[in-house]
Amino acid sequence: MGSAVPSGAFPSGNVADNAEKLFFNNGAQNRFTNQLHVLEVPLGFEYALFKKVPLRIEHGISLSRVLASRVLQYDQASNAYFENNSALHKTGINLFTSVNYTLLKTRTVTLQAGPQVQYDLQSLYKTGPARHLLSGGVGVYMGF
Repeated sequence: MGSAVPSGAFPSGNVADNAEKLFFNNGAQNRFTNQLHVLEVPLGFEYALFKKVPLRIEHGISLSRVLASRVLQYDQASNAYFENNSALHKTGINLFTSVNYTLLKTRTVTLQAGPQVQYDLQSLYKTGPARHLLSGGVGVYMGF
């Protein structure tokens, strides 16, 4: 994918050790999506926003562990991206909040869905500037 870069650009100091994990920043022809596979154990509390509307707010904290990852990091000196998963924190603590609408509620089962936002308190990388992960999405929750 191009010519070699200075050896100081890599943690091991040896381009040959990192050659298979080297990506150059020469345009948009090579697309790459960072991937993190994470296991989380959440602890939260929820409360009803209104008495007659099935809308609930949830806030909490979770402990996360990266099980697998494929993440590129940028080295400004060489204008190259490289993969170094040992530079990632594997365990983290996160804060989350969500607004859930109750879709189904019986004596034994509750089904809720709604948007969720999560912020990682610890930087994703061990060194360099702090880069905290902020994520959002729609969750579906089932309680017994």
